[in-house]
Amino acid sequence: PTVYDALLYAPGPVLCLVELSGEITPHGSPMDKWAARSRTLLAAVNVERQLREYACDCAERVVHLWTPPPHITWKPMDTIEVARRFARGEATEQELAVARDAAGAAGAAGTAVRAVAFTTAWAAVLYVTRAAAWDVAGAAANPTVNRAAWDEARDAERDWQRKRADEIFLPLLQAASMKETP
Repeated sequence: PTVYDALLYAPGPVLCLVELSGEITPHGSPMDKWAARSRTLLAAVNVERQLREYACDCAERVVHLWTPPPHITWKPMDTIEVARRFARGEATEQELAVARDAAGAAGAAGTAVRAVAFTTAWAAVLYVTRAAAWDVAGAAANPTVNRAAWDEARDAERDWQRKRADEIFLPLLQAASMKETP
């Protein structure tokens, strides 16, 4: 139903527009995908760069939640910035690896930001959703999480992520489908 949902199931950075036919069955609760007897590829676009930048956008929304231990000089924005530069072709794989390792050395605080630096950036988006929900629910201070607050924060973050994904990825998919139309 959304680009966000499609990317959750994507095995790589290629976003496809397909036409379903035959028997079509919705799946998920809430419904987040369809299965069909057949599908026709209408357009495909490699969104690796945009996916990395999208993960950085998501991480920036909750970067204020991570406070590394005092003996760690790493700053979450450093890793995010290197990941952005790498997406634009302005940083090397070695620089990205150093940034990723620095985030990993920060322990749990760097988990989501570290994911931004990996090749498959989608994991960062999922970690960010969790971090936002935990913060609002007060989970860090209280192991008995306020489930309603958790759900509300998670849903709000996913709504933002869905909207942002549509803003970034839909124009690319639409442009690809226009190019491939005879």
